[in-house]
Amino acid sequence: MQKKKKKVSKARRAARQARRMYLDYASATPLDPRVLKAMSPYWSLISGNPGALHYEGVLAKRALSDARSGIARLLHAHAPEIIFTGSGTEANNLAIGGTLLAQERRGAPLSGMHIVTSAIEHESVLAPIRELERRGVKVTVVMPEASGIVSAEKIIREILPETTLVSLQSANHEIGTIQPVPEVGKKIREWRNLRGTTLPYFHSDASQAALLLDVSVDRLSVDLMTLDAQKMYGPKGVGALYCREGVALVPVLFGGHQEQGLRPGTENIPAIVGMAAALDFAVHGREREYKRLLKLQKLFFRSLEKKVPEALINGDRRMRLPSNVNLSLPGRDGEMLALALDVWGVAVTTKSACAGSEEKVSLVVRAIGKSEEEARATLRFSFGKGTRVSDIRRVTDALAHVAAQNI
Repeated sequence: MQKKKKKVSKARRAARQARRMYLDYASATPLDPRVLKAMSPYWSLISGNPGALHYEGVLAKRALSDARSGIARLLHAHAPEIIFTGSGTEANNLAIGGTLLAQERRGAPLSGMHIVTSAIEHESVLAPIRELERRGVKVTVVMPEASGIVSAEKIIREILPETTLVSLQSANHEIGTIQPVPEVGKKIREWRNLRGTTLPYFHSDASQAALLLDVSVDRLSVDLMTLDAQKMYGPKGVGALYCREGVALVPVLFGGHQEQGLRPGTENIPAIVGMAAALDFAVHGREREYKRLLKLQKLFFRSLEKKVPEALINGDRRMRLPSNVNLSLPGRDGEMLALALDVWGVAVTTKSACAGSEEKVSLVVRAIGKSEEEARATLRFSFGKGTRVSDIRRVTDALAHVAAQNI
């Protein structure tokens, strides 16, 4: 009898592994087959360097130009305002470091500059800001409300005559809360108009938002905006920075003249073509996918209330991406819970993949006023194209089982 039970147990484990559920779309999305098809000619058939004068180079340059124009059109921007980078992280560094160093090049000391940002920004925003702070830049970090939303009024209140840059994400990478970027953008423009100045510039990291929200630059009223292809079913290793015409920007990397002299290195044509295709598919399928994911999110919340009533939702339930559910199970260890769910065939994470691996506590969850115990016990479930109603039921069953083990 004992041996029979072991065989059944092994069979169940095999079944779970065979029917894995990927619920970590916020970290990275799988490549859309349509995007792969758009990219395929540029791996070998059209493989010239876009900086070359020969025919093959001209074809590559044309593809680069078409991709830039396509992205600009989707964002309601102009083609020269799109700068391709190697990632969303690089785009954030260029936006933040590039604007302040441009002012320094004009003669303003870093010690006389000021940045306003929020405590729940992605590490690729906070890290370059900390580096500038070490060099003398003054920094104001605005705390979010308990809802996980940063008050527009608090941001504007912190702007000083010496403020050079304001950076506020469009949607949070961990708890999915949607930030009041359009409101902040409009207030900053009013602030500048009243004082007859071009500063501060307004930057938003829209990496998490572009797939499901309207991030057209006129709606957001941004001067700089970051996009990341891997967050919208595009390839990894390519991002883009929107930089409004007239914004003073200098490179943070050196060694080439590409991208208007702002990003050295031969352009990754297949990836750039893939990014343009991914954004196009995202924009045209956004409304339908938003509604579908919202139904799944509501089902997840209802299932949690029945099966795992002790789970605490982090962040506002309404002003959040429909693809995100972030929760805490107090008294548990988030990493152990994630590993236990992985055995059940469920791929989730505890926090941003870019957060330090040695840091077990979610700094975002701590920033919204939750205890260290709650921040240590977080799980982030993020849905995508492959997620179905049956997956929501299965994952909440698995979570209920894991939670009952008091891991």
